[in-house]
Amino acid sequence: MSSLLNLPMPLSTEKLLGSLNRKLDIDLAPNIRADIATKYLYSHLLKTLKQNEHGTVENTNSEYLHNFRVAVRRTRAGLNQLKGVLPEQKNTYFSEFFSWLGQITSTTRDLDVYLLNFPTYKDSLPVSIQDDLNPLYELLLIKQSKAQKELARKLRSPHYSSVILEWEAYLKQQSPMIPVEANAKLSIKQLADRRIFKNYKRVLKEGDLIDKNSPSEALHELRKSCKKLRYLMEFFQSLYPDNLIKPLIKNLKSLQDVLGDFQDYAVQINTLNLFKDEMYQNSTHTSTLLAMAVLIENLERRKIKSRKEFSGNFDTFKHPDNHNTFKNLFNHKII
Repeated sequence: MSSLLNLPMPLSTEKLLGSLNRKLDIDLAPNIRADIATKYLYSHLLKTLKQNEHGTVENTNSEYLHNFRVAVRRTRAGLNQLKGVLPEQKNTYFSEFFSWLGQITSTTRDLDVYLLNFPTYKDSLPVSIQDDLNPLYELLLIKQSKAQKELARKLRSPHYSSVILEWEAYLKQQSPMIPVEANAKLSIKQLADRRIFKNYKRVLKEGDLIDKNSPSEALHELRKSCKKLRYLMEFFQSLYPDNLIKPLIKNLKSLQDVLGDFQDYAVQINTLNLFKDEMYQNSTHTSTLLAMAVLIENLERRKIKSRKEFSGNFDTFKHPDNHNTFKNLFNHKII
């Protein structure tokens, strides 16, 4: 059995990914034009992507794929959230490409996380049945190997290499003296204020509509809105005083953690049920199927617990002190 089984990894995918994440170290001048600043931001993310490209293809360490995906997600978030800055045709073309990159890397990363989480899966079971779960690990290894080979093939394809070169060349092009796009003419501070506060209001609106009877999809949509807001705040963190923006990001992260736990447990439950059905069809021993059933029950309880924790975390996030800081930092009229 792999030495991964000795690692004390957390159960939550969201927390696992966060622990491996890299802080954005981008220092922007507040008065720089928005189109110039965003190209600088995307160039920084492209550098991270390329630094992790070889390790992702060769599968030398699962962290390379994680870092690669973070750069992809952040780039895609920027292209989707900061529209009206780059030419629309370019923005759409590259947004579709990074969406494709997110899709082709998703399955392999999910399986990496299941393998990393496996020690916690075992530890959550009674000692007497923990080893009954081992066939699940072997299935995960097989699926991960297959998904990794397919991912490597796509990242070696002419499509990937050609568009990445296009993206790099475009980012190196000098910006026009007089941009056509409306938001390109703003300063990056003006654009950041506008986009962050708009996304903040969306989070409040969506969160206020959620009660104990709301469907799971409502929490999932709120989680996505929180991620968009978090990306924007991290992109432009250097534009604001550390003592003010860091507590806001911390509070947002706490809300994200609860929403992430809830979503992670829901996805894990669904996926493990699919794996259990597949193993049943392949005549896997009953003891393994029973161990998986116990694991799924444990995840169901954790999912219920995280759902109950949402209300308190959201109340903390929308506390008047937090709200006033958001308004004072970001709610500025653009003249």
